[in-house]
Amino acid sequence: MNSYQIPLWKEAPFVRLILPIISGIYIQWYFPIIIYLILLILAFSFCGIILFYFLKLELRFRYKYIQSIFIYLYIFSFALLLTWNRDLTNQPEWFGNNINNNDGILVNIEEPIEIKDFGIKAIANVCTVINKKKSIQSFGKLLVFFKNDEKANKLNYGDMLLILKSPQPITNNGNPGSFDNKRYQAFQQIYFQVYVQSSDYHIQSFRKINWLKQKIIYLRTHTISVLQKNIKNETELGIAEALLIGYKNDLDKELVKSYSNTGVIHIIAISGLHLGIIYIILVWIFNRLPIIKKSVFIKSIGIIICLWLFTLLTGASASVLRSAVMFTFVIIGKMQNREVSIYNSLAASAFVLLCYNPYFLWDVGFQLSYLALIGIVWLQKPIELLWSPENYFLKKIWEMSAITSAAQIITFPICLYYFHQFPNLFLISNLLAVPLSTIILFEELILLCFSWYGLLEKYIGLLIEKSVWLLNSIIIHLNEIPYSVCKKIFANEWSTILLYGVIICLIVGLLKKEKRYLKYSSIFSILFFSATAISWVNIQKTKKIIVYNSNRNPATHLVNGKHCYCLGTSFYNNNQTSYYDDYIDLESDKLTESNDIKKISQHKNCWIFGNKSIVFIDSSIEFKPINKKIKVDFVIFSKNAFINIEHLTVALIPQLIIFDATNSKLKIKKWEDECVKLGINYFSVKEKGAFVYEF
Repeated sequence: MNSYQIPLWKEAPFVRLILPIISGIYIQWYFPIIIYLILLILAFSFCGIILFYFLKLELRFRYKYIQSIFIYLYIFSFALLLTWNRDLTNQPEWFGNNINNNDGILVNIEEPIEIKDFGIKAIANVCTVINKKKSIQSFGKLLVFFKNDEKANKLNYGDMLLILKSPQPITNNGNPGSFDNKRYQAFQQIYFQVYVQSSDYHIQSFRKINWLKQKIIYLRTHTISVLQKNIKNETELGIAEALLIGYKNDLDKELVKSYSNTGVIHIIAISGLHLGIIYIILVWIFNRLPIIKKSVFIKSIGIIICLWLFTLLTGASASVLRSAVMFTFVIIGKMQNREVSIYNSLAASAFVLLCYNPYFLWDVGFQLSYLALIGIVWLQKPIELLWSPENYFLKKIWEMSAITSAAQIITFPICLYYFHQFPNLFLISNLLAVPLSTIILFEELILLCFSWYGLLEKYIGLLIEKSVWLLNSIIIHLNEIPYSVCKKIFANEWSTILLYGVIICLIVGLLKKEKRYLKYSSIFSILFFSATAISWVNIQKTKKIIVYNSNRNPATHLVNGKHCYCLGTSFYNNNQTSYYDDYIDLESDKLTESNDIKKISQHKNCWIFGNKSIVFIDSSIEFKPINKKIKVDFVIFSKNAFINIEHLTVALIPQLIIFDATNSKLKIKKWEDECVKLGINYFSVKEKGAFVYEF
């Protein structure tokens, strides 16, 4: 007799609720619905659920699918409302709806200041908007950038500042494919920023402090100071800080790149792995405490409180919150002597987190942590059963390999989409790095416990430094192995979705041993390779001129298929990111030089690209007057070049003059006035973002 298997959607009811809430959040962000319509849908679906219960039992059973439709519609509209409410621009009290030019603002610094290369950064809460007539109580977050001076360095959490400079909306640089900072900050509920000098703000005599937050900041600061006191090497210190509490200010960029290339970046990005280790430690401790170990309730509450304190201490990132919520569900379930479905716990934790913050849906850590855990729960056992070594150590290595492989199988399509690379040695690097990082985490916790005892503290600190050095050495050596990482892998939204179709159908077909799923996988494979081929053909046909919005160095790319030529300074030399970094090769070949322009000037940066002529001007140039002026398609001004537009036009007829972002605003304004006077078209990269011309 065949045993009956409970379907996943009945065993884990929260799985059914995830789809409508995700759909509602997604639609409200990309296709905003007005609040009145949202409330109408919410009321309609709620009435439908209530009225359904007034039907006869027979009709309710026959038309139970209608009840499901109303429930899903209610959750969908609830998600719309959550997302609408999360957008502060919809709130009349938000300071952005009340502020005008020349208004002052009273703000409260809500996080410790961060010292950056360009100055000092702080996140502030706006309390009051002050104008000449009245003060308006407001709320909202604001990014504040201070000039790095003695006054700014004294700022602390809780300080109240009166800022006399008007904030400006956060904008993107307009560079193709660059990081969408405006959207990222919007997800943090930050829409404005302000750059201030010492004279632009006044520190108030009173402070505004949250007691719990102050204690957490103190613990975090104390933890960092203990590590800094006992770990002298800066490289090892940066990894130790990141591994324990997610503090990333001291990380070495090249070392982080090595961790990413070898597929172990999750070690230094506080995640569920760390919380899982903390959970195991807490269970071990509470099971040995007198009196407490006898009470399941007290023990469970104690573990939950400690987990959440650690979560807050690490900054409460989306991946850690996911683990904290999931462990909370698991602990509560065990407290009630109930067997908890891991799928239901996962879905329930995702549901709760999305209700708390709908914007977590776009958080990369949130996506990767859930996908990794789904992969482990779904595939670890099937992979583990493929081989059963008798040797104990071999068995443990194989079990860890199964966990790593299961997580990698499910996450690699989305990793290709975000990072355009694949770590070929992920299995080896995780087998070596994860156990060692676990040992280091234990060592750091022991160091914190004995930080009061000088001699022991010193030796534990030395042990941590050597352990981290060993971990770094392993990662660096693995990264230096030829072909350790595949780079420049093309992936877009469609290719990622199709690749997931291939993988899921293939896995289901192999697990269930049903050929139809393998057929579906073959269809998805054909679609995937077709979509990838079409995209590659489109890239090969690409021909563009891009003047990037880079205020440090001039950067102009001439893109022809998979080749990219640079005028000025390449983004590659500036540690910045270009849209084409992941797909094309930087070429040193010379472009066709414009000899006609060279005849009238000693200037050498004159090029022909396709059928367009380009003049690049970054210094003082004197053009010779000629009878028949030469037509030029694009003239690019950089580095505040000492030249007047009128001097340029004695020899050239420019179709468009482009002022890149390395020029000052005053210089650009002067040139713009000259262009208007002479009737010449112009484009300011500093004001409008990157200039892109597509052939």
